[in-house]
Amino acid sequence: MSKLGDKLNFNSMKSSAMDTRSISSVIPPRSGVEFQAGTVIEFELPGNRGNEFLDLNNNLKFKLPVTTTAHASVLDRCGAYGFINKLEYIQNGVVLCSIPKYNVLLTALSDLQMSAEYKSTTGRMLEGFEGDCLRGAHLPIGSRTFYLSPLASDLSMTNRSLYLGTNANITVRLTLESAAVAFQSAGADYSVKQPQMLMETTFLERETMDALSKAVGGEYKMLCNSYDHMSAVINAGTTASHIKLSFQKASLERVLFTVRPLSHTTSAGKFSLGSRGTGNLSSFQLEIGGVDYPQTAISVGEDSMYHVLKADNIASNYTHGLSGLMNAYTADAHADGSGTSSLGGEPQVSKINPYILSGADGDGDNFGKGKNGTASASSNIGTFVGAVNLESSLTTSQNSPLYSGVNTKNGVDIYFKANWGAGCIVGGVVVDFYSLSTELIYVDPSINMWSRKN
Repeated sequence: MSKLGDKLNFNSMKSSAMDTRSISSVIPPRSGVEFQAGTVIEFELPGNRGNEFLDLNNNLKFKLPVTTTAHASVLDRCGAYGFINKLEYIQNGVVLCSIPKYNVLLTALSDLQMSAEYKSTTGRMLEGFEGDCLRGAHLPIGSRTFYLSPLASDLSMTNRSLYLGTNANITVRLTLESAAVAFQSAGADYSVKQPQMLMETTFLERETMDALSKAVGGEYKMLCNSYDHMSAVINAGTTASHIKLSFQKASLERVLFTVRPLSHTTSAGKFSLGSRGTGNLSSFQLEIGGVDYPQTAISVGEDSMYHVLKADNIASNYTHGLSGLMNAYTADAHADGSGTSSLGGEPQVSKINPYILSGADGDGDNFGKGKNGTASASSNIGTFVGAVNLESSLTTSQNSPLYSGVNTKNGVDIYFKANWGAGCIVGGVVVDFYSLSTELIYVDPSINMWSRKN
């Protein structure tokens, strides 16, 4: 007797399958044809498609044909994401997602979450990454096309597909970054010609759609992760700071921050997005409603590295090496003066730790020697990123973990408390804070439009 049972009953499997098909769309921008640095590219996600759903994380791409002018240029290490200063989704005046300093966030997240192998292969080809040094792709004068995903945006950080049957289109806005910030090349410039938004939606036939609508009661809700941003400038010589953060959230799960020398943030000759350092930061913690998180301040070094791993839920992930934070290349003692790579097999005499590169050494303009490169100079780019984790883990009777953050709404004050050792570095620093929280995005049945609640 066969033990396969219904696996051989093809008629049964066919009748229980969903009746769906995929629809591919190429959407041109509604705001022009050619875009210069600092301008806004606007696309529209269609509405009034009552039988279609879109998985933004996997089935939406921005095609950006970039033309560089003046001379060859070098991208920062978030690759072509460095061209996007701000990412927004807006429907009928309601802001569903808005991430300023999007490229600064993507630089930090790519350091934390992307492997060197990905950056060296697919990421290098499509997104302008490099896998073995602290920079992005070299761009000669001419054109190159990139394919970017809406990474770290609310509508893509969910396990639901976006329902396209509401009463209005969703405007997708990409604000382009200045050339001085996107490139580490003085005098470089660029334009984006005839960009496109590529998407593939799932179309449900009538019976399938009716069954789905009945199952959900016509209510479409998505729990999403959401990043919000704010920044603060720390003046040179500051030894202690107490900064009020404006993150009013029902479930604040973590706060991630970067420290960049203020003079690097707009300099054409610096890696303005990825040139991070400590700025002489020595310890930090959050204060929420008068309570310190964690109770003991986090010291910069091994302690802060542990906490940033913990905040990203990879503190015990032994397959994740954080190559983006630790790749630094130094000159060795070879007679020919050649350098060595941390990914190569040569013995190293010395190696910089870029994660806690001191302020005096973090000049931010030399990415070091790539694995197959020829330069022997040491990298002078710091990679420090800090985080405070606010998630608590609960266990249900089914032994399924649930995670929740801290409620900072209804007048609860939240502060970032930091000590800067002997004083913040000359020129000062800018600290970019990003909160990660859980948001509810849902279709308001009274108007059939997406709305948002935190």
